[in-house]
Amino acid sequence: MNWYKIAQQVLPISIVSYSPNIGELGISFNGGKKYIYLDVSPFLHDKINTLLRVKNYKKVNEILRNISVKKEEETPADKGEMLNELYEEGLLS
Repeated sequence: MNWYKIAQQVLPISIVSYSPNIGELGISFNGGKKYIYLDVSPFLHDKINTLLRVKNYKKVNEILRNISVKKEEETPADKGEMLNELYEEGLLS
C-alpha cells in the first residue's frame, strides 16, 4: 500500500481534542461521532496518545471504558419522587 492510501485511512480510535485546564478529552471512533471524557489527567492523555501511536486500540478502549461516566441507575424511590414532583407542578393529573 502506498503512503497516500495509508494517510487516507481512518483510525479506529483517535484523539480529536484535549483541554488540560479542565481535563476534557475528545475521542472519535472510526472518524464518526465525537465523545467527550471528563476529568482526564495529562498523564492519562499521554498514555492514551502513546498507545494510539503503537496501535494498541484494545488497551485504549479498556482505559476509555474505565474513565467513562457511568450513569447511576434510578431506584424506584427516585422514580416515585419524580412523579410526585410532576403531580405537584400540575404537569400530570
